[in-house]
Parts: sequence; C-alpha cells; structure tokens
Amino acid sequence: MDQSRDGVTIGRIRLFGQYTLCMRWSPDFTALLLHFARTVSDVGGFDREEVLRTWTPLYLNLDGLDRSFDPLARIWQEFLAGFHHSNDPLAWTHAFYLTHSYDYPTPPAGCFSWSYEKPTRTIRFHFYGNAERSGQSPLSEERRPVRIRELTALFREVQRVAPEAEAVRGRSWLYNLPQYCRLFPPEYVRSALPVEPELQFMSLWGQFLDRSWNLRPGPSEEFMRNVAAAKTFDALRDSFPLPACAPRCGIEYFYEYYGL
Repeated sequence: MDQSRDGVTIGRIRLFGQYTLCMRWSPDFTALLLHFARTVSDVGGFDREEVLRTWTPLYLNLDGLDRSFDPLARIWQEFLAGFHHSNDPLAWTHAFYLTHSYDYPTPPAGCFSWSYEKPTRTIRFHFYGNAERSGQSPLSEERRPVRIRELTALFREVQRVAPEAEAVRGRSWLYNLPQYCRLFPPEYVRSALPVEPELQFMSLWGQFLDRSWNLRPGPSEEFMRNVAAAKTFDALRDSFPLPACAPRCGIEYFYEYYGL
C-alpha cells in the first residue's frame, strides 16, 4: 500500500479517508448470508464454502483479503478450517467475521468519501449513513442541505487533488431511492440503470442493513421469500428486492450542480 499526503493508493485506486470507521453487521445478517449460500449450494450442487466466497460479501469484508478472491489466501483458509469443524457454523462464522472484519474508511466529508480510478480518470464516491451523528435519517429532507454541503466540499477537494478527472461513476442499490438521487445532478441520476448483480459486494447487499448495520426486517423478509421460491440460479440472482444501479456522467455536471 502506497501512501501519499492526500490519500492511500491500493493497486490503481486511490482512496481518500482514514481506516477507522467501525461498521460490523449483526448476527442476523450473517445468518442471511449462510442461508442464501446453502440454498445456492443446494440448487447448483456446489460446496457451500465456495458459494460463500463467490456469492456473498463475506470474503471482501475480512481484513487482508482483496478482489483477487484467492481461495488459498491465508485468512480464508483459516476461516474454512474452523467452518468445516464447527458444530455451530453460524456462531463460528460471525465470531470469525467480528475478529477479522475490515474497517471501512472514515469519511473525510461527513457521510461521503471518494476514490480515484486513475487509468480511466474517474471519480467514485462512497456513502456511509452511520457517519450521521444528528440522530436524524442521513437522507431525510432536513439533512439534505448538510449532504449537499458535504458533496460540495468533496468535489472541491477533487478539483484540487485530481484536476484531470473527467467522469464520475457509482454502483449501488441506493440509486433506487429518490431521497438519495436528489443529492446529485440530473444527468448523473438519469444514467442510473440497473446492472447485473455483483454478489460479492455491499453495493447490493447493503439494502438489508440499516445505518447501524442491523438487519432491516422488510427487505430481508422479502428476500427470504424470493429465495425460497427460486428454483434456478437466475431466480436466485434476481431475489434481491432492489437491483444495484450504475450511473456515470462527466464530472463537469457535478461542478456545475454544486456551484464550483
């Protein structure tokens, strides 16, 4: 990992923020992942451990593991060794997750951080609802002016640190929510079309967690009903109540929208 004055570069992506935000999902969410993995395994005849690596976000939320999804990585092998021999796979999995979970970066701009994908000169920002400290919903109408100020500060920093940036992209289930979309330029929002689900990422699974990372009953119950009715891989992949959407537009629309 290469560090610079303004951020941290991992591979070809520079992240802006510090690695101190503690977000740990609840045991109920771990149970949801295991149930989904078991169902996928039953439908396709795959090892449940392999499904956990490739069809859930567990792998990427263990510290020290990356997007190579290497099945032989030491931390993953350590997890599997305990999982195979445990009399209580749920308790083992959740305890291992708590011990080895990845710390998300503290947003430097309120509820937002950003990353720079240098090869494509593209900015991607990230939303952390649990960074809201007012007690109100981070996407409420009352907090909208605060979010706009945060995004204005974020893109002012982008102008300073990465003036050559040309585009902004995102990928999240949140683009299904009008209260989230109203924070961004119309050109960006109009491009937010559903994409194929990436089952290893929280940009899809995050819809089941509230801002404290506890399980949301409504969406998770709908998901469980869909999973129970699914008889094919395609049906299982389509079991998520909300799809991830992937907007992209020129960065000039953001500068204009925030008055920069």
